[in-house]
Amino acid sequence: MPDPTLFISHKHSDNKIAQVLAAFCEEKSGGRVKVHLSSNPDFKGPKIGKGLNAQLRHALWETDVLILIYTSSDQDWSYCMWECGVANDSQSPETNIIVFQCGSEYPALFNDVVRVNVRNLDDIKRFMNQFLRDADFFPSIKGAIAPNLRDTFVESAAKQLYDNIASVLPPPLPYEREWPTWPYLRIEMPRPEVDKMEPNLKQRGTPDVYRPPQHDR
Repeated sequence: MPDPTLFISHKHSDNKIAQVLAAFCEEKSGGRVKVHLSSNPDFKGPKIGKGLNAQLRHALWETDVLILIYTSSDQDWSYCMWECGVANDSQSPETNIIVFQCGSEYPALFNDVVRVNVRNLDDIKRFMNQFLRDADFFPSIKGAIAPNLRDTFVESAAKQLYDNIASVLPPPLPYEREWPTWPYLRIEMPRPEVDKMEPNLKQRGTPDVYRPPQHDR
Protein backbone atom coordinates (compact mmCIF):
# COMPACT_ATOMS: atom_id res chain seq x y z
CA MET A 1 0.00 0.00 0.00
CA PRO A 2 1.47 3.42 -0.95
CA ASP A 3 2.22 5.94 1.76
CA PRO A 4 -0.36 8.72 2.26
CA THR A 5 0.51 12.20 1.01
CA LEU A 6 0.14 15.63 2.57
CA PHE A 7 0.41 18.79 0.44
CA ILE A 8 1.16 22.11 2.18
CA SER A 9 -0.16 25.12 0.25
CA HIS A 10 1.36 28.43 1.33
CA LYS A 11 2.77 31.72 0.17
CA HIS A 12 6.55 31.91 0.04
CA SER A 13 6.46 34.66 2.66
CA ASP A 14 5.05 32.05 5.04
CA ASN A 15 7.62 29.36 4.25
CA LYS A 16 8.92 29.23 7.85
CA ILE A 17 5.50 28.20 9.11
CA ALA A 18 5.20 25.65 6.30
CA GLN A 19 8.62 24.15 7.04
CA VAL A 20 7.87 23.79 10.75
CA LEU A 21 4.61 22.01 9.95
CA ALA A 22 6.17 19.78 7.28
CA ALA A 23 9.06 18.67 9.49
CA PHE A 24 6.72 17.96 12.38
CA CYS A 25 4.25 15.89 10.35
CA GLU A 26 7.05 13.86 8.81
CA GLU A 27 8.66 13.21 12.18
CA LYS A 28 5.49 12.27 14.09
CA SER A 29 4.36 9.93 11.32
CA GLY A 30 7.70 8.13 11.44
CA GLY A 31 8.33 9.10 7.82
CA ARG A 32 5.26 7.24 6.67
CA VAL A 33 3.50 10.38 5.41
CA LYS A 34 4.98 11.90 2.23
CA VAL A 35 5.00 15.68 2.65
CA HIS A 36 4.90 17.82 -0.50
CA LEU A 37 6.45 21.25 0.11
CA SER A 38 7.67 23.14 -2.94
CA SER A 39 9.60 25.80 -0.96
CA ASN A 40 12.07 23.38 0.65
CA PRO A 41 14.25 20.79 -1.15
CA ASP A 42 14.27 18.57 1.95
CA PHE A 43 10.71 17.53 1.15
CA LYS A 44 8.92 16.13 -1.85
CA GLY A 45 8.41 18.79 -4.54
CA PRO A 46 8.62 19.63 -8.25
CA LYS A 47 11.53 18.18 -10.21
CA ILE A 48 13.98 20.35 -12.13
CA GLY A 49 13.52 20.43 -15.91
CA LYS A 50 9.83 19.61 -15.93
CA GLY A 51 6.72 21.81 -16.12
CA LEU A 52 5.87 23.24 -12.71
CA ASN A 53 2.10 23.45 -13.07
CA ALA A 54 1.82 19.97 -14.56
CA GLN A 55 3.78 18.50 -11.65
CA LEU A 56 1.75 20.42 -9.10
CA ARG A 57 -1.50 19.36 -10.74
CA HIS A 58 -0.44 15.71 -10.56
CA ALA A 59 0.59 16.01 -6.89
CA LEU A 60 -2.61 17.86 -5.96
CA TRP A 61 -4.77 15.36 -7.85
CA GLU A 62 -3.42 12.48 -5.77
CA THR A 63 -2.88 14.09 -2.37
CA ASP A 64 -4.82 12.79 0.64
CA VAL A 65 -4.68 15.99 2.67
CA LEU A 66 -4.05 19.59 1.68
CA ILE A 67 -3.21 22.07 4.43
CA LEU A 68 -3.62 25.72 3.48
CA ILE A 69 -1.57 28.06 5.65
CA TYR A 70 -3.53 31.31 5.68
CA THR A 71 -2.10 34.44 7.31
CA SER A 72 -3.93 37.63 6.24
CA SER A 73 -6.32 38.82 3.54
CA ASP A 74 -4.08 41.68 2.36
CA GLN A 75 -2.08 39.25 0.18
CA ASP A 76 -2.83 37.61 -3.16
CA TRP A 77 -4.08 34.07 -2.53
CA SER A 78 -5.09 33.25 -6.10
CA TYR A 79 -2.40 30.58 -6.62
CA CYS A 80 -3.18 28.88 -3.30
CA MET A 81 -6.88 28.93 -4.20
CA TRP A 82 -5.99 27.30 -7.53
CA GLU A 83 -4.15 24.55 -5.65
CA CYS A 84 -7.17 23.99 -3.39
CA GLY A 85 -9.44 23.85 -6.45
CA VAL A 86 -7.33 21.21 -8.19
CA ALA A 87 -7.13 19.09 -5.03
CA ASN A 88 -10.88 19.37 -4.51
CA ASP A 89 -11.84 18.51 -8.09
CA SER A 90 -14.88 16.23 -8.10
CA GLN A 91 -13.16 13.88 -10.57
CA SER A 92 -10.04 13.42 -8.41
CA PRO A 93 -9.57 10.97 -5.52
CA GLU A 94 -10.90 12.19 -2.15
CA THR A 95 -8.87 14.96 -0.50
CA ASN A 96 -9.33 16.52 2.92
CA ILE A 97 -8.64 20.27 2.86
CA ILE A 98 -7.66 21.88 6.16
CA VAL A 99 -7.18 25.61 6.73
CA PHE A 100 -4.49 26.56 9.22
CA GLN A 101 -5.76 29.98 10.27
CA CYS A 102 -2.85 32.09 11.55
CA GLY A 103 -4.81 35.26 12.40
CA SER A 104 -8.36 36.49 12.78
CA GLU A 105 -9.05 36.28 9.03
CA TYR A 106 -9.79 33.29 6.82
CA PRO A 107 -10.63 32.77 3.13
CA ALA A 108 -14.33 33.31 2.40
CA LEU A 109 -14.33 30.13 0.28
CA PHE A 110 -13.90 28.12 3.50
CA ASN A 111 -16.41 30.01 5.60
CA ASP A 112 -18.34 26.83 6.48
CA VAL A 113 -15.26 24.62 6.97
CA VAL A 114 -13.97 23.76 10.44
CA ARG A 115 -10.59 25.47 10.55
CA VAL A 116 -7.52 25.05 12.78
CA ASN A 117 -6.73 28.24 14.68
CA VAL A 118 -3.01 27.73 15.22
CA ARG A 119 -3.02 30.24 18.10
CA ASN A 120 -5.42 27.97 20.00
CA LEU A 121 -3.92 24.90 21.68
CA ASP A 122 -7.23 23.01 21.72
CA ASP A 123 -7.49 23.36 17.92
CA ILE A 124 -3.96 21.99 17.53
CA LYS A 125 -4.87 19.06 19.81
CA ARG A 126 -7.88 18.20 17.64
CA PHE A 127 -5.72 18.35 14.52
CA MET A 128 -3.01 16.15 16.03
CA ASN A 129 -5.51 13.58 17.23
CA GLN A 130 -7.04 13.30 13.75
CA PHE A 131 -3.65 13.31 12.03
CA LEU A 132 -2.47 10.35 14.08
CA ARG A 133 -5.58 8.39 15.08
CA ASP A 134 -8.48 9.19 12.73
CA ALA A 135 -9.18 6.47 10.16
CA ASP A 136 -10.71 9.02 7.75
CA PHE A 137 -7.89 11.56 7.81
CA PHE A 138 -5.88 9.97 4.97
CA PRO A 139 -8.54 8.58 2.60
CA SER A 140 -6.21 6.46 0.45
CA ILE A 141 -5.05 4.16 3.26
CA LYS A 142 -8.50 3.67 4.84
CA GLY A 143 -7.10 3.65 8.34
CA ALA A 144 -5.18 5.70 10.91
CA ILE A 145 -1.39 5.91 10.79
CA ALA A 146 -1.03 5.40 14.57
CA PRO A 147 -4.41 4.36 16.02
CA ASN A 148 -3.05 2.95 19.27
CA LEU A 149 -1.14 5.97 20.53
CA ARG A 150 -1.96 7.03 24.07
CA ASP A 151 -3.67 10.34 24.84
CA THR A 152 -0.60 11.59 26.70
CA PHE A 153 1.55 11.19 23.57
CA VAL A 154 -0.98 13.00 21.38
CA GLU A 155 -1.28 15.87 23.88
CA SER A 156 2.50 16.17 24.16
CA ALA A 157 2.87 16.21 20.37
CA ALA A 158 0.16 18.86 20.08
CA LYS A 159 1.89 21.11 22.62
CA GLN A 160 5.16 20.70 20.73
CA LEU A 161 3.55 21.67 17.41
CA TYR A 162 1.76 24.61 19.04
CA ASP A 163 5.06 25.93 20.45
CA ASN A 164 6.96 25.32 17.21
CA ILE A 165 4.43 27.23 15.12
CA ALA A 166 4.13 30.04 17.68
CA SER A 167 7.87 30.65 17.35
CA VAL A 168 7.54 31.52 13.64
CA LEU A 169 4.13 33.20 13.51
CA PRO A 170 4.01 36.89 12.55
CA PRO A 171 2.79 39.19 15.35
CA PRO A 172 -0.98 39.76 15.33
CA LEU A 173 -2.22 42.84 13.50
CA PRO A 174 -3.38 45.76 15.70
CA TYR A 175 -7.05 45.04 15.08
CA GLU A 176 -6.54 41.38 16.01
CA ARG A 177 -5.39 42.13 19.55
CA GLU A 178 -7.83 41.60 22.35
CA TRP A 179 -9.25 44.70 24.01
CA PRO A 180 -11.22 44.82 27.24
CA THR A 181 -14.96 45.02 26.61
CA TRP A 182 -17.35 47.52 28.18
CA PRO A 183 -20.67 45.92 29.15
CA TYR A 184 -22.51 49.21 28.66
CA LEU A 185 -21.94 52.93 28.37
CA ARG A 186 -23.83 55.28 30.65
CA ILE A 187 -24.25 58.96 29.77
CA GLU A 188 -26.00 61.46 31.99
CA MET A 189 -27.82 64.32 30.25
CA PRO A 190 -30.32 66.98 31.32
CA ARG A 191 -33.90 65.80 30.89
CA PRO A 192 -34.85 68.53 28.35
CA GLU A 193 -32.04 67.35 26.07
CA VAL A 194 -33.23 63.73 26.33
CA ASP A 195 -36.77 64.81 25.45
CA LYS A 196 -35.44 66.44 22.26
CA MET A 197 -33.46 63.34 21.22
CA GLU A 198 -35.96 60.61 22.01
CA PRO A 199 -38.16 60.92 18.85
CA ASN A 200 -35.08 60.62 16.60
CA LEU A 201 -33.75 57.65 18.55
CA LYS A 202 -37.04 55.78 18.18
CA GLN A 203 -37.10 56.52 14.46
CA ARG A 204 -33.68 54.84 14.08
CA GLY A 205 -34.70 51.81 16.09
CA THR A 206 -32.47 52.68 19.05
CA PRO A 207 -33.57 51.08 22.34
CA ASP A 208 -35.56 53.27 24.69
CA VAL A 209 -33.63 55.76 26.74
CA TYR A 210 -33.62 54.96 30.42
CA ARG A 211 -35.45 57.65 32.41
CA PRO A 212 -34.75 57.70 36.12
CA PRO A 213 -37.82 58.31 38.27
CA GLN A 214 -38.54 61.90 39.22
CA HIS A 215 -38.45 62.78 42.87
CA ASP A 216 -40.72 65.36 44.45
CA ARG A 217 -38.83 68.23 45.95
